[in-house]
Amino acid sequence: MKHLPTVASTMTPFPHAVESNETLGRAREMMKEHGFHHLPVMEGGELVGILSEHELRHLYGPFSGVSNVDDLVVKDVCNTRVLAVDIHDRLAPVLAMMVENRTNAAVVMRMGKLAGILTARDAMRRFAEVLEALRPTSGDDDAA
Repeated sequence: MKHLPTVASTMTPFPHAVESNETLGRAREMMKEHGFHHLPVMEGGELVGILSEHELRHLYGPFSGVSNVDDLVVKDVCNTRVLAVDIHDRLAPVLAMMVENRTNAAVVMRMGKLAGILTARDAMRRFAEVLEALRPTSGDDDAA
């Protein structure tokens, strides 16, 4: 029987997070600096939400109607409906939960501590690897 992948095999290790009382401007800088599209939001060591590029695009967009966006506090704009999974969970059910919850990211925890993030992009990368491994080596490429 083949090995069933876990979240650990696919996630992005992610030691970065933002505190809930941090300004949105600082969180945005952090996301740009590291190339993140999602940022876990912590409060006193506990996961309380996730900030995504989606919220930022909405707030910084031309029709947001919000002035001084950089001064807003992360906890006031982050998504508090965050999918948290364990690093040892099997990948397939976690991906199914992401689809069911209509989310592009799950925060990965290990023994109650932030361990990483699993994004739709991570899942696509893993799927591409699996498909590539299934490709026949004889040169048969399904070409007509």
